[in-house]
Amino acid sequence: MDAVGSFLMDQLLKMQWLSDLIAIFIDALGLDASSRWGGTLHFFIYDTIKIVILLCVMIFIISYIQSYFPPERSKHILGRFKGFSGNVVGALLFTIGLFTVCTRGYALFTGKACYLFDNPLPAYLLDLLVFWVGNLLGAMLIAGLEHLTGMVGGETGIDATAAALVEGKMGATYLGLFVLGILCNICIFIAVNGYANNPHQVGKYLALFLGVSVFILCGTEHSVADMYYWSVSGVLYAQPGESVLRLLIISLGNVVGGVFFPLMEKGKRRLDLPEAP
Repeated sequence: MDAVGSFLMDQLLKMQWLSDLIAIFIDALGLDASSRWGGTLHFFIYDTIKIVILLCVMIFIISYIQSYFPPERSKHILGRFKGFSGNVVGALLFTIGLFTVCTRGYALFTGKACYLFDNPLPAYLLDLLVFWVGNLLGAMLIAGLEHLTGMVGGETGIDATAAALVEGKMGATYLGLFVLGILCNICIFIAVNGYANNPHQVGKYLALFLGVSVFILCGTEHSVADMYYWSVSGVLYAQPGESVLRLLIISLGNVVGGVFFPLMEKGKRRLDLPEAP
């Protein structure tokens, strides 16, 4: 039974067969998949194909569900949650997303930024840039696909709700967005670090839930979530320069917030070191 579970986990969910095929392709090009450039190419091709496959499966499942559960009913139900209750529902749903990222090992910019100083520089900065661009393209793709589902359009559509959120973000000061980005990724670090290091399964899930809940209920800025809001609202395409600038400011704040505790821990370890004789 364990062998069957391991096989399903590796081959079906992680798509190890796809990773092996791409590694063979990389070798055929004369590159080493374990090298920096070979690994980057492998990551890009593997994740692109894997995401496309997952999106196709998701679209099929969503389309099947919508045949029994139309978008109008979904919008009516979700429209009941506003204010604090809406933030609570958002926290619960976002926790599911972060749980998926952590368990599957996906590359989320905000999570990867927390480990900036645990990796060789400047090579890891290039990795972060790849993650950022990949997350932006993914957000744009998801937002584009949602226009085909019926969830977009009208006063209660997702785009209208996102537009209201983005309007506030476009009116905020750059410093305000930067500070809110810092506070957000402090919470994200607590969540992902707690998930990675807590020895108890319940503790892992509580770390994710509490970290995500705090940053959502406090109204902080998560750059990847904002990429989606800007994309689905259409503001990213209407005002691309200002939109990207604000996303970069939020992302920089996320980086600073993500490395806050690691730098504090490094400083504490240095202070605890005994003096050299």
